[in-house]
Amino acid sequence: MEEYKKYVCVKETNGEEYRILYVDFKDINSTEEGTIIGPNIFTKEGSLTQTDETKVKQLLVENIVKLSNQLPQEIINMFSMKNVSMDKIKYKIQNGSNYLASNGRIGPPRNMLVSEDNYFKYNLKDICDTINLTVLFDNSVNDIYLYRINSIDQPGLSLLYFEDKYEFISTGFFPHYQFMKIEL
Repeated sequence: MEEYKKYVCVKETNGEEYRILYVDFKDINSTEEGTIIGPNIFTKEGSLTQTDETKVKQLLVENIVKLSNQLPQEIINMFSMKNVSMDKIKYKIQNGSNYLASNGRIGPPRNMLVSEDNYFKYNLKDICDTINLTVLFDNSVNDIYLYRINSIDQPGLSLLYFEDKYEFISTGFFPHYQFMKIEL
């Protein structure tokens, strides 16, 4: 599973069961009465159930697409290339990156999922080099997906494994704000 570290957060567990605690400090503030509103705390528990290592990449792609599609449709439309000149694609990618950096509250995406055909068709090498994106190629996707790899305690997608079992889990508060679909 270690070979996927450049595409997703990979964490070895110490057994087939996992339990992860998240704390979100965004809402800590004082009210007019002087009462402190505490952090949001969330626990995610489960079991590692996947065993077919030949499907890891397929499941990774499916999870990236699923999380990207959880953004509100008006956001997806805002970054869509439908009815837009294709020479603007680099601007859409840069603006999508800025959107995720701001709304995801952690930083810009560092990864792109795209088919090899679209990568070369739209000459994406330049923008990937400029904003330092690692590219995951998969010819089953027709759009461009930007995403961020975070640590296990941050929002996003993680690959947990122990011996011959693994599981993809979305973690943290609003993990979909680490993913962006740019429709072509």
